Amino acid sequence: MSIRTKATGGVVTLSAVVAHELNNICVALAGFVDLAAAEGAPIDLVLQSFSEVRIGLRRINTLTADLDSLADAVSNPVRITLKDCFLASAEHPIDSAEQISWGCDRSQRIQVDPAHARRAVAALARLSRSPLEFAKRDQVPAASRCTACGGKLSHPGGFVGIKAGGLRLPGKLTAADPLNPDVKSHSLRRLVFAVMVYSVHSAGGHILSQPAEDAVTLLFPVP
Repeated sequence: MSIRTKATGGVVTLSAVVAHELNNICVALAGFVDLAAAEGAPIDLVLQSFSEVRIGLRRINTLTADLDSLADAVSNPVRITLKDCFLASAEHPIDSAEQISWGCDRSQRIQVDPAHARRAVAALARLSRSPLEFAKRDQVPAASRCTACGGKLSHPGGFVGIKAGGLRLPGKLTAADPLNPDVKSHSLRRLVFAVMVYSVHSAGGHILSQPAEDAVTLLFPVP
């Protein structure tokens, strides 16, 4: 069963509904906070409370984006350079240049759905405690299969791999783990992990785990 199949049905519908409602709450709260800040007395405790509310709003916005990712079933792969996909977009998935270690040319093209690819990489960056390593991989180990979906990892043009080490994974990396309702865990890291697994496959890529290194590599095909 594919990753997409596992995430369809009730999970996708619920994700879309919750994301929409959380977004409405964020907009309303932001408006009230701005109004209170403009008309209220500048008391340190009140201002500190406003700051904490804004932090909460950012966390809700992040959760909204994660839920929206799981609800997006549309995939339109195109040929695009690494620079245009991951650095030149308004939906920048990486916070700073220090989070990237370039082992290949930024003009290298990949065949992906850009929106899903950005979400996958953004999720990987959130899970990782080290810079993301970009590298061209003409081959992967013989008979290698995607750790999540089990698909064979072979492509005539090879792949661009985006590797992150030092991950604190929320359990065993299998297709049944992050999206399986029988897995009893409510960790936000599990949600981020599920977004990464779902988004990389929706983008047209795969995942290769390296348990000995506590690392994961996202593989995007080269056209």
